[in-house]
Amino acid sequence: EGPIVKDKASFILSGRRSYIDLLVPSDSPLKPYFYDVNAKINARIGEKDRIFLSFYNGRDEIDIFDGLFKWNWGNQTTSLRWNHILNDKVFNNLTLIYSNFDYENVQDIPGFGVNWTANLRQYSIKDQVEFYLNPSNTMVFGFEGSYREFAPGEFKPLNDDSFLAAKLEELQALEAAAFFSNKHTISPKLSLEYGIRFSHFSQLGPATIYEYEEFEDERLNPTAQRTDTLVFSSGVIKSFWNPEPRFSARYMLTGHSSVKFSYNRMVQYVHQMVTGTSPLPIAVWQPSSYHIDPQKADQVAAGYFHNFQENMYETSAEVYY
Repeated sequence: EGPIVKDKASFILSGRRSYIDLLVPSDSPLKPYFYDVNAKINARIGEKDRIFLSFYNGRDEIDIFDGLFKWNWGNQTTSLRWNHILNDKVFNNLTLIYSNFDYENVQDIPGFGVNWTANLRQYSIKDQVEFYLNPSNTMVFGFEGSYREFAPGEFKPLNDDSFLAAKLEELQALEAAAFFSNKHTISPKLSLEYGIRFSHFSQLGPATIYEYEEFEDERLNPTAQRTDTLVFSSGVIKSFWNPEPRFSARYMLTGHSSVKFSYNRMVQYVHQMVTGTSPLPIAVWQPSSYHIDPQKADQVAAGYFHNFQENMYETSAEVYY
C-alpha cells in the first residue's frame, strides 16, 4: 500500500496462495490449492467527493490423481463507489458492481471423459443516502438494481465417443428494490430500528417454457408429460413483487443489561439446485421463474444481554423462530 498522489490518492494491493499442493509428495493423489488477489484505489476529487475502485479475484482447485478428477471454482468482482457529502447531515454512496462466479468439473476417465462448466454474472447499481435528521433519528434510504445472466451448465465429452454434448438454456433476470430504514432513539433506555424494502424480480426472455400435466401429488407421477411449449423471444416472462419489512427494539434494563426483540421478512430470488444422483458435485443456479417461486423467510427473535466487570465479559441468551 502507498500513496499515488500525496494527500489525494492511494492504493492497496494484497494477494495470497496456499501451498499445500507444493508440499505434498509428488505421488499424492490429492493436490488442492487456492489463491486470491485484492486491489483497491481511493482518490479525493474534491472537498466533498471521494472515489473508490475495488477489484477481487479468487479461485479454488482440487486435483485428484493428476487430473483424473478436477474441480475448480472462482469469483471475480469489480466495484466503483462515489461518496458525496451534500452537507453535514446528508451523504450519498453511489456504487456500480460487476461480479462473475464460475466453476468447472472435469472427470477424465478413459471412455467417459466429461467437462462441466457454468457461470453466473451480475451487473448492479446501488444508491444509498444516509440522513442524520437529528440526534434521535438517522435515516437510510435508496434503491438498487441488478441484471443477472445465468449459464446453468454446459456438458462436453472429453472422448469423442462418450456421449453427445449438452447445454442448459441460458437465462436472464432483472431485480430492483427500494428501501428505507430509521434508527430512532426514543430515550436513553429505549431505541428502535425499523424499515421496509420493496423488491421486484423479473425473468426475462429469450426463453423456452414447458408446461406439464398437473397432479395433486407429484410423487404419483415423477415423469409428467409436457402439455405445451411457450416460446418467449424477449420481454418479461414472469414477475414477482414483495414487501420486506423489518423491526428491532432494544430496552436497557440497567447500564449493563438489556432486552432485544426483532422481526425480519426476507425474500430470495436466486436458487441453488443440487442433485444427489449425479456422479459430479454439480450445483445448478436458477432464478425465480415461471416454475420456481421466490423463497421467503420470516424470523422473530428475542434475547437478554448482560455485561460483567465493566464490559469485560458479555453474555446473552436468545430464542428465535
